[in-house]
Amino acid sequence: EQLLLEVEQQAPPKPSSETESASEAHILEEFCSSYHSCAGKAPQWSTTWEGGECSAVVELSLLGVPHKFAGAAKASEEAAADDTARRVLWYLQCPGYENAFSPDPRAPAAVGKEIPAPPANWASDAAED
Repeated sequence: EQLLLEVEQQAPPKPSSETESASEAHILEEFCSSYHSCAGKAPQWSTTWEGGECSAVVELSLLGVPHKFAGAAKASEEAAADDTARRVLWYLQCPGYENAFSPDPRAPAAVGKEIPAPPANWASDAAED
């Protein structure tokens, strides 16, 4: 379920040390290398394909606690990783990404009286079950 809407706006500015061709996945990796909560640990990426679309998941250590983030399914691994990275950069309030998303006011979690249950494997890999 998507709980966020991508805000229609120009692309966020890339950090001055980045080239024009830098992917948002690379920007996330650079951000994590200097962001104190990541303790300099690099993000770990994984992808899955289903129905001709790719989904990317990134795992970060934030304050020593592992966190997993996923994005929307896309047509390529690069697009999926960039979508996931953009969402994480927004979540971490990286400069330039603060307004990249907004909550979807029509999402069941926003309009329901009760918070929907998380997916069965939300806190672990299928291999860990």
